[in-house]
Amino acid sequence: MMFSPIQQNKAFLQIAMQIRNKIEEGQFQDGDRLPPERSLAESFGTSRATVREALRALEIIGLIDSRVGQGTFIKISSISEIDKLISEIETQTSPLEVFEARIALEPYLGKLAALNANQEDITFLEKCLSEMKNNQDKFTEFEHWDGQFHQGIAQAAKNSLLIKFTTLINNVRMETLWGSIKKRSLTPERINIYHQEHQLILNSIKERNSSLAAEMVKKHILTVKRNFFEDEDLY
Repeated sequence: MMFSPIQQNKAFLQIAMQIRNKIEEGQFQDGDRLPPERSLAESFGTSRATVREALRALEIIGLIDSRVGQGTFIKISSISEIDKLISEIETQTSPLEVFEARIALEPYLGKLAALNANQEDITFLEKCLSEMKNNQDKFTEFEHWDGQFHQGIAQAAKNSLLIKFTTLINNVRMETLWGSIKKRSLTPERINIYHQEHQLILNSIKERNSSLAAEMVKKHILTVKRNFFEDEDLY
């Protein structure tokens, strides 16, 4: 079965649509197993991370079923219902694009925060860390305070335009695709690592070490990205 290479704009959605079309053409039947992720990535001419984005989107709309240790299997429903659900996913943001934006923006915000943060900013960041620890077993609350921590760094940077960019990025946390992948990626061990990395970021800001703050923010975002897509080979 052949797939076509995709364009990079919302690549995950194009992959999802091609799989949908194969179902309509009768090339996939209920219960059929999809090719492995690596094979799909080669067929689509994209990364395994992008394939995982597409598979998570298809899982959200109920078109596939991922079984640990077995693979990914087609779950047939009516094409009209599939199209309705895909149209909802179509408006959502690619998590890979979010990480690209965050890596470009947030280390610099960490640097500025180390230079410009006042005591009120520090107190708010400390509150965010405390709330994350207190709610680490409650995904919605944990994700809210995680977002607030990164928004707090932007506030501490004292650049109104960059704050707007950060707010725009943080709004993606409310989307179904982001939330589903993030929730799937979280484990107690990873949450502990995030706590440690957040604390190192805060310490570097409190110490006014701008270069270290930028480094720690970048390291943290790359950690989250790797965990998001369950892939040690992303870098």
